[in-house]
This record gives sequence, structure tokens and C-alpha cells, in this order.
Amino acid sequence: SGQTVNEMWAAAEEEVDWMVDGVFAMGQPTIMGAEQKCCKTTLLSDLVVALATATPWLQHFNVKQPRRTLFITGESSDRGAMKRIRRAVESRHIAPASINGMLRIETFDFPTVSLDSDLKDLALVIEKYKSEVVVVDPLYMALANVNTANVCEVGPVLKAFARNVYPANIILAHHIKKSASYDEVPDLKDLSQAGIAEFAGNFWMMGRLQPYKGDGMHHLSISMG
Repeated sequence: SGQTVNEMWAAAEEEVDWMVDGVFAMGQPTIMGAEQKCCKTTLLSDLVVALATATPWLQHFNVKQPRRTLFITGESSDRGAMKRIRRAVESRHIAPASINGMLRIETFDFPTVSLDSDLKDLALVIEKYKSEVVVVDPLYMALANVNTANVCEVGPVLKAFARNVYPANIILAHHIKKSASYDEVPDLKDLSQAGIAEFAGNFWMMGRLQPYKGDGMHHLSISMG
């Protein structure tokens, strides 16, 4: 059906609605790609707290407006997830009660985006809690029953996922190929599996400048766009 050019003419002049100023725009699917053990889930935990509280992400990137956020993580248990979330909250010196209703965390019931039943259930959750941002970490756990080597399978599945969670925005955490080099800043071509890079509207890619030595110091290389 579409719209006429006249109906859409003013859209070209609309200002960008930033999720994170200058980093992630609303209305675009976001991919956060990282090599293994690059603090991806830790950065995401800080991001969901930043979004829920309208406080700077990583103490640097401004978040102007609070967004109701749903964080679906399969990377750890309730205890592990909350250790990261609590650290992010406490670093901001804000009371947990002030986030009430703005941030929901799911660590057990991970959706499969190729299943209509899972998409419908997720859509009901988003509608019930009025979620504005849905974060899925990691994406590969949601891609069961999908041939991830075939862009013609991955693309439609991700499109259906975005359509079912709309108007909520999506942030998908994904892994970089193990062959990525320490000598280069990773970009979208380094993402593993087909169709993920093509889907990205916003991206944040992380790699290591050197192997982690277990000393708490993470020397990361980052590209974004």
C-alpha cells in the first residue's frame, strides 16, 4: 500500500530521536557485536540501566529520555545478571525503587524468534509493560531452527521479530568471528553468521587490542555508527 510522496515529504526534515545521543538512534535495529569475553554483557547491563534512568551510558554518552526497557539475557543466572545490574545502579548513586517499572529482566524464558508462538508471547509482554526497548543477549540463542549460514533465512526471521515487537526498539548482542585480528578494529563484516550485518541500523563493535591477562584491565577497540 505505502504512502504518497506528499504524505511522506515532511519525514525528511524530522530530527533524529536518539536512544543514546550520537550513538544509537530510535527506529533502527541495533547490533552490539563483540569478540568473546569483551565485556559485552557488562556494557549492556550498564546500557539498560542508563536507558531506564536517563543517565549517561558508560559515564560518557548522554541519554536524555528514560525508556521502559526489557533485558532478555541468556548469559547468566538471575544472580549473575543482577550483580551487573546492581553495580550499574549503585555506580549512579540512585535508589533501586526509582527504577521501578522502567527495567524488566528475563534470564530464563529465552524466545526463539523463528517461532510465531514465541513472538506473539513476547509481543503481549511488550504491550503489557509498555516496553520501548528490547535487548536480546545473545542473539544466537534466539536463532534455533534457522540456517544461520543463509541470509535468505536469517533476514526474514529478524524482520518478523522486529515487526512483532514494534513499536519497541531492538538491541541485539552478537559475536564476532573467532578469526578477527587483534591488529584491527572490528566492523560489521566481522560479525559471525549471515544476515546480521545487513540488518543493523545502529552498530557498536568491540574487539581486543591484546589478550586479556586477568588483571581487570580491558584494552578494547571499538567502532560504532
